[in-house]
Amino acid sequence: MLWPKSPRPDGQTTGRLLQEALELARPHLAEGRPADYIPELAGADPTRLGAALMADGRLYRAGDADLPFTMQSIAKAFALILALESIGTDALFQRVGAHPSEAPFNSLPAVIDGRCAPANPMLNAGCFVTLDSIPGEEVFPRFEARVLTLCGSGAIAPDEAVCRSEWATCTRNREILAVLQQAGALRRSPGEILELHIRTSALQVTACDLAFFGAVLGSGGLDPRSGRRLVDAGVVRIVCTILFQCGMYNASGPFALSVGLPAKSGVGGGIAAAGPGLGIGVYGPALDGCGNSVGGQKVLEHLSQALKLHWFDL
Repeated sequence: MLWPKSPRPDGQTTGRLLQEALELARPHLAEGRPADYIPELAGADPTRLGAALMADGRLYRAGDADLPFTMQSIAKAFALILALESIGTDALFQRVGAHPSEAPFNSLPAVIDGRCAPANPMLNAGCFVTLDSIPGEEVFPRFEARVLTLCGSGAIAPDEAVCRSEWATCTRNREILAVLQQAGALRRSPGEILELHIRTSALQVTACDLAFFGAVLGSGGLDPRSGRRLVDAGVVRIVCTILFQCGMYNASGPFALSVGLPAKSGVGGGIAAAGPGLGIGVYGPALDGCGNSVGGQKVLEHLSQALKLHWFDL
């Protein structure tokens, strides 16, 4: 992946752009609110906002970029990577689709002629099938280790309070799993998959961690600092395609128009985005009606326009 034809900005310019993006985004924070269907997330401070950008092995940060939060649905991107690495493309996409969807992320999957294949791995139903596709025992430790590597971090762990809060209130996810089980779409028990989903979603990251992850994807799978290969380039190609189409819930289409980058959001307030040769991580727990960070989207819009990052800015 190549940087656009415009010159790569220097460190001072990048830092200024991050601060500028935060200032432009802050007035919009009042348009959203933290997720309240998971009680532990409802208490997040909606005025928090942070952004980080990693390019050329250097990390730039502004605002609350070092504040930990749970990645929630951003975990789906890591689950997709681990499943593709474990069983391959053909085997995974026989069980889950690769189609954009305008349905909410927690919609019930369709059962057609007794078969259930969720539209894509970024829906909750699709994530459950993706997690179910990862073979072997002790999936969570392997998942956690992969997140540590792909975020360039040595200190990522689940927020146990969020785990307990989500377990006590996840009626909708239990309904989704019941539909999948009745259609014969699962190999593990619904309880095992639900516990794995909750624990992976509750892993705490920062905007800086997400910027590193975005840079891994944006460089075709290479460590943005050392240049060592961390993910197969073919896996990155598939993941970025899915994220471009489906990564921002049912607002993925408008986001593709305004920002034009593969990205994954979570109701914890984070967004990880992959640019050409770089990564951006943002955090802002005030969410819009689709579950995407209001401030985070505004930050990404500004950076995409200022740096000409849209994939079709030729």
